[in-house]
Amino acid sequence: MFNCAYLIAQVTYPFLIGNNSSAFALAAEKAHSAGRDPISALKKYIIENKLASEHELKTIEKKIDEVIEEAVEFAEESPVPPRSQLLENVFADPKGFGIGPDGMYKCEDPKFTQGTAHA
Repeated sequence: MFNCAYLIAQVTYPFLIGNNSSAFALAAEKAHSAGRDPISALKKYIIENKLASEHELKTIEKKIDEVIEEAVEFAEESPVPPRSQLLENVFADPKGFGIGPDGMYKCEDPKFTQGTAHA
């Protein structure tokens, strides 16, 4: 169906599912944001431009839900990683940002939290 990757940047609204979301916004604000939902807008665009059918989109959504569920199950069944892996795959160069020359996390240095550590 799609032969290349796409990046879509949108401002989203923090809708809550199954909770009382009145703490986040007034009803009018929620209604305004619902009308600007980027996911709904993209689905509408895809269907209107015959890039995919509604059935195809539902199939994709179902597959996404399955992938997410598998990832959640994997995470819940996995052991908690050791503290030494805290910053792995977080920064492009963790040695230059989060890990000092002694191999310890810079945030563990008392001077770091006092604001007197050298970055």
